[in-house]
Amino acid sequence: MVKVMKKNDNLLTLKNRHGAIPVVVASLFSAKEMVRHLHHKTPIEVFKPESDDRSGATLLNSLIVDGIFDVVIHLVKKYPLLGVTEDINRNYAIKLLAHQPSVFMSGKSFVFWKRWTTTHV
Repeated sequence: MVKVMKKNDNLLTLKNRHGAIPVVVASLFSAKEMVRHLHHKTPIEVFKPESDDRSGATLLNSLIVDGIFDVVIHLVKKYPLLGVTEDINRNYAIKLLAHQPSVFMSGKSFVFWKRWTTTHV
């Protein structure tokens, strides 16, 4: 499938019957390497928060759930409003992150010395 997409870039923005583009479908199936590959190939403007299909917000939220934070950071740096944009499932990134305190340093239960070494190294 990826080989075919390489021959025709328009396939990267073609929606399935549920309205999802390939990178969003890959993220919904937790295909992490495929998500990274397709994310770099898909035109960045597809992920704009004001997009009617909400591909950017849906991708962002799926990435948060899957823990693919390198792509999360890239998307949020380009489009900060994605964090407060509703996705196709009526979820918000800010809400999903609030339910995952372990992704923040303050939410990790390190013993004193581990906490100290991560802040003083």
